[in-house]
Amino acid sequence: MSSPTRKFADGYEFANALTAWLRLLRGTVHWAGIERFVREVLAASAEHDLPVDEGELMLLVAGRLEAAGLDQRKLPRSLLPGTALSGSRLARGPAPDAPLPDPPPDAAGRVERLWAATGIGVPHDGTAQDALREGLHLLGAAGIDVRHGTAVLLPALYIALVAGEFEELGQSGERAVAWALGLAEGSALVPVTDVLLTAPQRGLDPDAALGHLLGIPALADPVAAGDRQWHSWPGTELVSLAFELGYPQVLTRDSKVIRMDRDQAAALEAQVRRFEEKFGRRPGPDHPLFFDPDADEPQPVSLTGLETETVGMLEAAGICPAWIYAYQNTGGLLPRPDGSFASARDQAEWDEVISRYVRVHQPGATVDHQAETRKLANIMTGMTLQMAADDPAYGAAMATQLGTTGGSAGTDSALLREYLRACAGELGGTLRADRVIVQAAGEHARAWGGARAACTPPRVPGPAMPSPTMSCSPPPSR
Repeated sequence: MSSPTRKFADGYEFANALTAWLRLLRGTVHWAGIERFVREVLAASAEHDLPVDEGELMLLVAGRLEAAGLDQRKLPRSLLPGTALSGSRLARGPAPDAPLPDPPPDAAGRVERLWAATGIGVPHDGTAQDALREGLHLLGAAGIDVRHGTAVLLPALYIALVAGEFEELGQSGERAVAWALGLAEGSALVPVTDVLLTAPQRGLDPDAALGHLLGIPALADPVAAGDRQWHSWPGTELVSLAFELGYPQVLTRDSKVIRMDRDQAAALEAQVRRFEEKFGRRPGPDHPLFFDPDADEPQPVSLTGLETETVGMLEAAGICPAWIYAYQNTGGLLPRPDGSFASARDQAEWDEVISRYVRVHQPGATVDHQAETRKLANIMTGMTLQMAADDPAYGAAMATQLGTTGGSAGTDSALLREYLRACAGELGGTLRADRVIVQAAGEHARAWGGARAACTPPRVPGPAMPSPTMSCSPPPSR
């Protein structure tokens, strides 16, 4: 028996339905089939170099699904989308006449204090209430009269919690509604967004709507990470699942989406700060984040200059000529710290160019890729240390990461941790021998960890066994 069917109003509603349906399947015996489907799509995307949301790819995937037997699996009627999602809030939204939470006795004073705080342009603290404050500040700074009506309240919350930095302001209204309707049924944020969704229909003024919001305990609680994610457009859920399964990147029609770890995010934030220091403003959507440092206005960095600088750095680190040749003749490819590449195509291109160089210039020679990878790791560690010295906020982020347990191998902080452990004895000897260096180390500690870290006497470790994968020679500077 088939499931009841109906047409979706738009892409937002379809994406919300897909996300809600996947939530129901997660944890069931059928979830393995979903993961297999994602893997087949990504494998086909890599094989044919097609975006995951390209219609042509879906035709190619059909054969893979048939070969894997995924097209023969049956779901119980209760899990078919039409049945499982019937009556869900994602399409109908909250009832316009549902009871509203009672405002607290001191609501009027708290509402006035909230409005006063919207003049403060500081990031929110992670709670819905403070996110609403920041969003109202941002809209007000854009010239919008935020006290004119309640229709701006939901977009304000969305802008502060979910929206991307370069998202167009004109789209925030409909995207905010789509996001609110796509929240999980059990989300603590649903009572908040339900008040904001129905406030315009009820004819509430902003102060009255805010008063009812203050009667919701969850308003003052930190918003869950899952509620701050955008799921309300076709294709976004596949990208999230791909990252969950460990894939580092996904090719879509709009862009190549890359999963960023905390170290990469810290490095990107540091680059944004460099842009602000250079040009006196945050980068816009059309500005190059990696800019020419000698230009008076934001200009992309010269590719020729970048290649020259990188080659000089590779040569200073003793990277073999075959690797340098491969870097120059593959459009700037270099292996990851573990020696792998982002895709099989990149790996094949790299191997072919290395083989060509050896065949022409070093017949019979072999390239010790493990040794070259260790040298490359030293370069990355040197760049991390230089960035930490130049940017206290980045140094603080690295210090925090060094203090955490676990973490993925090959990240900037993992390479730095390995380098420091391998060189502990040598570094300790330097600290014992030079008080000037001790003082400089104290200043960096103050910048990265606060006064307490700077006042703590440096622990000078004894000799350590060298790491088999790291060298204690000073990493080359940028």
